Amino acid sequence: MDQDRGARHDRPERRPTVSPPTLNIETRAPGRGAVRGVARPRTIQDRRELITDRDQVQAPTRGHDNKPIEAKPAERPNHTTIINNTTIVNDIDNGRKHETQRGRHYWHDHGHIRYSHWVDHHDRHWYGFYSGSTYYWTRWEHDRFWWMEPRSSRWCYWKDNHWWYHDPFDVRVVYVYADGFFHRYRETPTAIVIEREIQAPAPAPSIPAPAPAPEPEAKAVYSKDGTRLVQIVGDRKEAFLYDPAQPAADGGATFLAYLAAGVEEVRFSATEGGAPLEILLILADGTFALYDANGRPRDATGTQPAVEKVEAPAPPDSELPKEIPASLEQLRDGALDY
Repeated sequence: MDQDRGARHDRPERRPTVSPPTLNIETRAPGRGAVRGVARPRTIQDRRELITDRDQVQAPTRGHDNKPIEAKPAERPNHTTIINNTTIVNDIDNGRKHETQRGRHYWHDHGHIRYSHWVDHHDRHWYGFYSGSTYYWTRWEHDRFWWMEPRSSRWCYWKDNHWWYHDPFDVRVVYVYADGFFHRYRETPTAIVIEREIQAPAPAPSIPAPAPAPEPEAKAVYSKDGTRLVQIVGDRKEAFLYDPAQPAADGGATFLAYLAAGVEEVRFSATEGGAPLEILLILADGTFALYDANGRPRDATGTQPAVEKVEAPAPPDSELPKEIPASLEQLRDGALDY
């Protein structure tokens, strides 16, 4: 019993060896300036909007100057540099109207970025982007850029600074490609959950497999406003709290606190009307633990340090205490439910 308590409430200095994938993005809203949030996929309801073939462009061996191309394929291409460059985007749009000869490479030079526009024999437009020692090829279809992830041969589209993949057999099943892995993406009423794919695709013969993950499990749960992230890792299902809106020195989310072990679910309270964010952890033994936004434990009243063990609330049909804290009312009424 004492060992279990220590596993939950101690604050070890160590951090998990698996860094949480960062899905935070920054957009600009009229009158509000920069607004940070969480990346989200497109809403796709028709599988015909997906690419399911295995067609690829034959990358050229020589550039526009007829010199050999020595660049290597990028394993994790970041398309943000292209999308955020208005000059390149306009150039691409214009090229689709005028560069129509099949099988010809139309080269464009934009400083440190060169790209080739190629039209195949089905009149599909392909774009190869070359920068430094790497390159990657994309396909323009359904008004978006697509890139084939080489290890799985999955076609992924670009949105919100990430590559996304929809299961062609059920378009509601969505994965986001981050840190070299596919993560299942799903939304709940108060959170965004991404969980690394258990069965990784077999690598293509020419592509080295990624380094094995140091932890057997990794799941990240974002609050809907993108201000907090709880990562669950390892066989002991330990939960670590991060602030993804404040990038750390390495560019990842800022680590705040160790929360608990044996965590099965993470829920966030609603913050409408300026209510403070609270974090509810459902533990494997059926109990729960409540924390404020900075990872400080809270007891059932939300004002004192957390007790070692808090019993789960009574079922909705049972008699409830006369005075019940707001956070537990939200849990009872479903505001914190998935």
